[in-house]
Amino acid sequence: MTVSDPPDTPPIVDLVSTDIDATRELTASFFGTLVMYEPPARPAGFRFGVRGIRLGPLCVSRVTSDYPSHWIAPGVNSLYVLVMPRTGGVRMAQSGQSGEAVGGGDTAVTLSPLAPTYTTYGAGSSAVDVMIDHQAVRAELEEELGRPVRAPLALPRGLRMTGPARAFARQAHMLAAELDAAGLGPSALDRPRVRDSLGAALLTTFVHTLPHQYSDDLARPAPSPAPRQVTRVMDAVQADPAYPFTAADLARIAGVSVRTLQRGFIAYMGMPPMAYLREVRLQRAHRELQVARATDTTVTDVAYRWGFTLPSRFAGYYRDRYGVRPSDTLQG
Repeated sequence: MTVSDPPDTPPIVDLVSTDIDATRELTASFFGTLVMYEPPARPAGFRFGVRGIRLGPLCVSRVTSDYPSHWIAPGVNSLYVLVMPRTGGVRMAQSGQSGEAVGGGDTAVTLSPLAPTYTTYGAGSSAVDVMIDHQAVRAELEEELGRPVRAPLALPRGLRMTGPARAFARQAHMLAAELDAAGLGPSALDRPRVRDSLGAALLTTFVHTLPHQYSDDLARPAPSPAPRQVTRVMDAVQADPAYPFTAADLARIAGVSVRTLQRGFIAYMGMPPMAYLREVRLQRAHRELQVARATDTTVTDVAYRWGFTLPSRFAGYYRDRYGVRPSDTLQG
């Protein structure tokens, strides 16, 4: 699944169909690898509707299903998905866990990235769906926390959109209502900068208001500035991450012993200095792979350029960090 915006793809999709094949084709083009199960028999009462809009790294949709419809995202799912039913019910399953939400209340169901997902919309159901690219969530978390984030958000499969989460629900429903109105005449959603701004705001609200393992850290006051010895090393690494730094090199830059620098980095960054160096190298390699083409470079070349002398180890680090192989990111 993806919310990337291919060239010539309109930001808004609007589909109401009684044809299963047409529904499958259009939803796949908009939502990526989302696939509808083939029913055992073509139901006479099948009718499925989706009206959705891309807002930067996320998508907000209003989905209606008159007949039970079943969907699967096989392989690696790259999205966080949150569904808030207004009528009927929605059930989601992933990695042996499932959740169910029904309309008329304040319940929602969620899916996490990097595992196959299964979704069922009940007969007569309508829902507001939000899909968010997991890399955008990671980047937002890292910017807010000031440190690398390794594990995806551990969201509850089913949750109540009360308390702080109510703010996210209100924003999503407001966008769905604006999306409905956009088909009736000129709308602010016609403007790319407005769409990007609204998407960024919803992303920030998602990270800050839904319950997950980083919630307590986000609620704490911002930390005091890093010790001077740590910032010296961070500046040196950011300036030239491909340089073959050793632990002793970094300690000399900081003007302290290796053990003292190690303690300072773990206290402030939550990782040793050499792990920080690897994280920065991975980020730079990832950015290059995103814009490079397989006809112009190779994964091995990119790995070497950013200081990874063992391409196989780089591939392992990369998959742990981004959930895909480097070759999956490098476009043909």
